[in-house]
Amino acid sequence: MSVGATIAFAVARRWGKPLAARLAGDVEYARMERLSAERGAQLIVITRALPVLAEASVLVLGATQLTWRRFLPAMLLSNLGLSLAYAIFGAYSRGRCANRRTAGVDHAPAARGRRGESALADFVRGHRRRAITMTRAEFDRESQFVGCLLGLALGDALGAPFEGRPTDVVRRTLGNSATIWDRLPPGALTYTDDTQMAIGIAETLIECGGIQQETLCRHFADNYRPQRGYGAGAKKILQAILDGEDHRHLAKNLFPGGSIGNGAAMRVAPLGLFFANDYDRLWQQARESALPTHTHPSAIEGAQLMALAAALAARERPLEREAYFASLIARCEAAAYAGALRRASQISDPRDLCLFGNGVDAASSVVTAIACFALTPESFEDTVANAILQGGDTDTLAAMAGAICGAHLSAKALPEALLARLEDGHQGRTFLVELAVQLSRAKSRVSSN
Repeated sequence: MSVGATIAFAVARRWGKPLAARLAGDVEYARMERLSAERGAQLIVITRALPVLAEASVLVLGATQLTWRRFLPAMLLSNLGLSLAYAIFGAYSRGRCANRRTAGVDHAPAARGRRGESALADFVRGHRRRAITMTRAEFDRESQFVGCLLGLALGDALGAPFEGRPTDVVRRTLGNSATIWDRLPPGALTYTDDTQMAIGIAETLIECGGIQQETLCRHFADNYRPQRGYGAGAKKILQAILDGEDHRHLAKNLFPGGSIGNGAAMRVAPLGLFFANDYDRLWQQARESALPTHTHPSAIEGAQLMALAAALAARERPLEREAYFASLIARCEAAAYAGALRRASQISDPRDLCLFGNGVDAASSVVTAIACFALTPESFEDTVANAILQGGDTDTLAAMAGAICGAHLSAKALPEALLARLEDGHQGRTFLVELAVQLSRAKSRVSSN
């Protein structure tokens, strides 16, 4: 690979391919881009066996690609260092990475768990290895998907021990948002059906690029674990799916007019990120995701608002509180949701969160979760703490608030000490990170079509 092509590739990373083509030509540029995409991550791994100088040269490249320092010499030096790495290891690495990509999805683990390390640390390590093949936008999007799914699971697991307890009992036990983390029960944090069903949403989006009822029901049934704390109605519907019975009839008739619960809202946040660029489609797809278990208009609209809340939170950094609530209110169809959101937009004290409810119905929990996030959008810990301190349906309140906040702040803002306690067995935190990365890449494929 010529020095001219290397310099052209560096230029293209910042100012686009047309200028690069004039320096090196399309063929050499395309070859450099292909080598970077196919072998870049492996070169990082290989150079771990080299002296510190060689390791540093490649890591400088990763830092420069992600956080452009606004001076040309460092950029060119880092790309020339990569060119040298290609010259040394090109023959060794040839063809080794190709078999790890099928159907456009990288099935290599995005984060390999190591004993005593958190999923977040593994995710950051994996990003560093892939840095040279990613744009800043791609990096941010993956981090938001990881933040959303891990934030949902962590909030779910943190709230689970206090589910069903009255508000005053929870507050006497945990104190306030400053003392809650010192008073949590010891041991591993285990998530509930909220996260289990969100996994089914993510898997369906990865497989289909959107919500298809048959596929979604299959994933819900495959992931069904009764010990996760599913509600009585959900258990009957999922068992009907497993038995090949008419689950749609159950969903419409188990409760008069269908369930008004928050089960559709608790699982939908990843869908919000997936369709964050098209709010009309988001609204329609959130409805489709609700229908297998929830057919009441209130439950459906709760899921739609939760998906939109996550999408808006991911796109608005820093959060413009007034505009955030205005966008949600503009989409409301039910006066009950619109009125509650208007009141939520005006509060400034966590003690006022009790005005919006803490129950299992969507109307008394979705707005509460959104309000918890909007009060403290720059602190995951405070957002989740305020949700748990409401008592009642604490796992779902904290799961919804944690998912929105995780989407807004991305993975880097999640507390590592708490993540380290999140379960990491079957479909645990490492799996969730991998799932989130695949979901982000599936979004990229859908957006490019």
